[in-house]
Amino acid sequence: MTTKELRDKRANLAEQAAKILTKAHEDSRELLTAEEDQEWQRLHDDIEKIGRHIDMQERQDALNRRLEEGQPLKSERPQPNGDEGRVGRDSRAAISRLARGQDDSNRALRAWLLAPMPGVTLTPEDRGAAERVGLSLNQKSFYANLSTAPMRSLSAERDWEFRAQSVGTGSAGGFTVPDETMREIERALLTFGGMRERCRVIRTESGADLPWPTVNDTAQKGQIITENSTANEQDATFAQLVLQSFLYSSKMIRVSVQLLQDNAVNVAGLLGELLGERIGRIINEHFTTGTGSGQPNGVVTAATNGFTAANGTSQVTTWTYGSIVETEHSVDPSYRRNASWMMADSSVKKTKQIVDSTGRPLWAAGIAQGAPDTLMGYPIIVNQDVAAMAASAKSVLFGDFSKYIIRDVLGVQLLRLDERYAEFHQVAFLAYSRHDGDLLNAGTNPIKTFINAAS
Repeated sequence: MTTKELRDKRANLAEQAAKILTKAHEDSRELLTAEEDQEWQRLHDDIEKIGRHIDMQERQDALNRRLEEGQPLKSERPQPNGDEGRVGRDSRAAISRLARGQDDSNRALRAWLLAPMPGVTLTPEDRGAAERVGLSLNQKSFYANLSTAPMRSLSAERDWEFRAQSVGTGSAGGFTVPDETMREIERALLTFGGMRERCRVIRTESGADLPWPTVNDTAQKGQIITENSTANEQDATFAQLVLQSFLYSSKMIRVSVQLLQDNAVNVAGLLGELLGERIGRIINEHFTTGTGSGQPNGVVTAATNGFTAANGTSQVTTWTYGSIVETEHSVDPSYRRNASWMMADSSVKKTKQIVDSTGRPLWAAGIAQGAPDTLMGYPIIVNQDVAAMAASAKSVLFGDFSKYIIRDVLGVQLLRLDERYAEFHQVAFLAYSRHDGDLLNAGTNPIKTFINAAS
């Protein structure tokens, strides 16, 4: 079944689920019958399964395209004479150099992982690869750079990987290679939580404090002046947001020497996945609910209240159409043009059952390729670090998430602890990275929260 057929099937299931809610509304019923509820849950389970299938199919399609595009490198076909042929040869030669650089970087990293192990003999090819990328096999740590442009979505992974293909030198203590470890760290940072999907991510070469100017001139207006009159003066008031760089650790990961020696295991990718997941979990939590004291200022902490459900309205563990509308319109129209919802998955589930005054479901499944599900026409970001709906919980955020700035300091430090667990025939690895985040708010409150009723 093609991706288009899967999306059409998903849309059809969403339409069937919508009819169940519409019928209950037309019958003036607040609750579904047991049979309706069971059927509605089944339909949405199928919708989520198809959504996962679509994601896997798109990733497989991207891989197939990469493999197909790589075929000409294995069989050099004659090129026509002239500029067209020369450009074709130059392009293939450049890609070939990139491929060789990628092979060198992966071989060098694996050699670095194995270098201190007793009984392990590195080949001349291993040592040559390490020398070409500037990685000393004797050093205990190195800085590996993430790509300058952050990967913004898993569907854009192919383009990100191509742009990231470069090999630098280690003369300044850097190891600028797009190896499997860095790619997996990047993917894990994106996958966990959802903050990176819509927020603005910037990357800096150093971790020095980064001042970000802000100004709120919305209260000021121009004026009409008469002939030969002078214009009045009105200064703008500037402030600044300062982004720091908090040091995060993955904690140590111990790997057996046998696993490192096993050529069938992509140890570089495995390490990147584990290290990236650990760092990804903690920074997403801090970008969401961080206190701003000794850690990033989370978006929930920085956002202002948009609407609080009244007590006695059954909105302690859910919300209503009216509350959704109130929350939406608590944000200035200038920010609603690029607005999104953010909530936990359990809150999305409850939102799917809400209909408007005419019985139409407010939630809509994403139909186009890469399109997210929407609520009132705005994309929904699932973030498990946002509080689930409960008494007085800040359970939903709405607004322009590009105003939340995530700062990455470009380098990730990878440490190899050779001797600490040598008696267990293990090597420990540890990653450090630096990040900060805060809401760029000059007083116009680009992101608002919905708060559940207290009782």
